[in-house]
Amino acid sequence: MVLKTRWRLVVAAGVWMTVAGESACTTGVAPGTAYEAPLFQFQGHLDPRGGLPAGSHPIIGVIWSDPLQRFPDVVMPPRSLGATPGGPSYDDLTIQIFRPPPPAAVVDISQAGDVRAQVALGEIVVVDDKDGDGTFHVSGPRAQILPPDEYLAGTDQVLTYLPQPLPAQALGFPVASANATGYQLINYQCDGRLSRGPSADVNASFPLQRSRFLPELRSCMRSHSP
Repeated sequence: MVLKTRWRLVVAAGVWMTVAGESACTTGVAPGTAYEAPLFQFQGHLDPRGGLPAGSHPIIGVIWSDPLQRFPDVVMPPRSLGATPGGPSYDDLTIQIFRPPPPAAVVDISQAGDVRAQVALGEIVVVDDKDGDGTFHVSGPRAQILPPDEYLAGTDQVLTYLPQPLPAQALGFPVASANATGYQLINYQCDGRLSRGPSADVNASFPLQRSRFLPELRSCMRSHSP
């Protein structure tokens, strides 16, 4: 089915891109093995609707970050996730995660020095893939994106991954919902610089704002800025 709009949507190798022209309906994303079932799925939308810059080539990405900043950021491989756009102006997204985080993204955290747990925390971003290679690279304490790519948007929710439930003694870790495993989309319910605790969410909003550094929107539990 072909729809007449100002965007032509292309879904390939697990990435979502837009270029000027006609719009073709897509039926989903299946990186890796064809028709692979996602491990996790959630909804997102761009804000404002219809605000994507003309000529941009957006892709969905995840930047995995050590909350204690002991290790460098890890960018999720492009074939591990994807997005299927929809809605009148293709600003509504179904975001699918097909694989666990890279091993380097899973880090140990501790409480009181002896209670340990493993977790991966990911910042979800929309990137203008200017060189068309389907991925991007970041470096430094503010997750500066390497040219020619550019951030288009971020969100205040965090993608978390627990290889196993938090230990009973570690349920005070304020990073994910307790007694869960696998992926969660987490809202830290910021009250100024303080978090009222993690709660699982199903929708993410992506305010559009071009940036060379990670567009970090939370006022608490920040991963790359004070």
